[in-house]
Amino acid sequence: MGNVLATISDKNIQKSTGGDTVKYYIADVVTANDYYPFGMLQPGRKYAQNSSSYRYSINSQEKESDLNDNITTAQFWEYDSRLARRWNVDPIYQISPYGCFSNNPLRFSDQLGKDTGDVVVLFAGANLGGAITKAFGGGKGSTPDIKKELLKSLTQNGTSVATFTSGYWGVDLKTEKGFDEATQAAYEYIKKNHIEGGRVAIYGYSWGANFVSYLAGRLAKDGISVELGITIDAAGGFSNGDVNRTIDKNVAVNLNYYQTNYSKITGSHGGPNKAQDPQKTRIFNYDLTGTPYRSNDCSVCEESDEYTPVSHSNIHLATKEYVIRKIVELLDVDNGIRLPSPPPFKMEPNKPISTRVDKIYPQLPIKFN
Repeated sequence: MGNVLATISDKNIQKSTGGDTVKYYIADVVTANDYYPFGMLQPGRKYAQNSSSYRYSINSQEKESDLNDNITTAQFWEYDSRLARRWNVDPIYQISPYGCFSNNPLRFSDQLGKDTGDVVVLFAGANLGGAITKAFGGGKGSTPDIKKELLKSLTQNGTSVATFTSGYWGVDLKTEKGFDEATQAAYEYIKKNHIEGGRVAIYGYSWGANFVSYLAGRLAKDGISVELGITIDAAGGFSNGDVNRTIDKNVAVNLNYYQTNYSKITGSHGGPNKAQDPQKTRIFNYDLTGTPYRSNDCSVCEESDEYTPVSHSNIHLATKEYVIRKIVELLDVDNGIRLPSPPPFKMEPNKPISTRVDKIYPQLPIKFN
C-alpha cells in the first residue's frame, strides 16, 4: 500500500567497545509504525523521536496530526483509517462514495485518492472488411463478451477495460511503423488510465494477438509492466509466416492457446510462443489442435449437438470463459495470477457465459486452482 513503516536519517550512530576505534555504525531511526489493514496505527506499535517532523503515513499520504494521526489527506480525499472511510464524497466511486482501496487494502494502493489504475486491453481479430468481417461479428470476436463480464466482476475495482480492432490491409508485420499504428490507440488508452501500482493485462486473438507482445515492449519504455499477456491463435492470415512468436521480456506471464490447422479462408493458424528472456517471462503453451468443442453461443460455427474440433474460427469462443477467469484472478487476488492449470475443454461443453459466470466466481476475491 505504500505505507511508511520506518524513516531513517542520514546520521550514522557510532558504536565502539571502548577507546577511539569505531567498531560499526547503526541507523538513526526517526519513526517506526505498524498498521492495521486499512491503515490505523496499532497502539503501542509506533515510535517517533521528539524532534521528528515527518508527516507521511498510510498510503504515503500526509497526516493531519492537528486532527488525529490516523487522518490523512490526498489530492482527491480526506481519509480516516479508523473508519476505513473518506470524509468527503468520492466523485468517481465504484462501490461507495466513501469507500477506499476498493475494499481490498492488501491489493490496492491509491496515493492520490483517485482510482486504482488497473487496465485491460482486448485486441480482436482482423477487420477484413466486407461480408467476411460481418459474418464474424464485425471483426470483434469474443472481445465484447469478455469486456462485459470483466466489467461486471471488476467494476468495484475501478478497472479500465477497452476493446480494439485493427484493419488487416495495410498493416505490415515486418515494420515498426505498422505495429505502432496498429497499437497506438491501445497504447494511449493504457497510458491515460494506468496508475503506478496498477496491473496491466493484454489479450489478443488471431491478428490481434500479434500486437500483445509489441505493445508490451512499447510500454516498457514508459516503465509500465504487463503482468499478463494472453495470445489466442496468433495469426497473420496471408502473411502467417511473418508472425513473431517471441514474447517481449516486459510480459511476466503469457498464456498462449493455439491450434495448427489452417483456416479455410486465409490459412491462419497459431503456434507455440517462446520468451525473449526466460528469466523474466513464463510461457504456457496449450496446443488445442483436435480438441473436441461444442458451442451453444457461436453464430459462425456449425449448428450441431456434436462436438467439433477446435479451429481458428472458434478457438476464441472455446477459451473465452477461461480467459475471463484468469484476468479476474490477476486483478482481484492480492499476489497476482497463480500459475495456470489446463482449461477443462474436454470435460463439458461451453455454455453461454451469461448463464455460468456467476457460478464460476460468485464472490471476490477468488482463487483458482
